[in-house]
Amino acid sequence: MIYKESFQKVMKKHKLSLLLVLLVFGLLLGLSKTSASRETVKEIKEI
Repeated sequence: MIYKESFQKVMKKHKLSLLLVLLVFGLLLGLSKTSASRETVKEIKEI
């Protein structure tokens, strides 16, 4: 019984960590996109 409970807890934590990883990945993608758009804006201003 204890093993089962601990396994469920680990699974819950794992889901949370997976969500965190996805969030961080999304944030990194968003940052890279914004930085790329900023670079294009700079290029347009230079022209």
